[in-house]
Amino acid sequence: MELACGSFYLINGLQRVDNKELHLIDVTCIFEKMFNVNLGDIYKKEEAVIPH
Repeated sequence: MELACGSFYLINGLQRVDNKELHLIDVTCIFEKMFNVNLGDIYKKEEAVIPH
């Protein structure tokens, strides 16, 4: 989750192929498929990794 959140905040401002805004869920789906894991509730884990 640290990698997914870090990547999301580093690439903030990039757009998807269909010219829509990139969301945290998009980045975590990519990481879940790449590493064959299930991250569960990503928004709760985001708060644990990066306190707002």
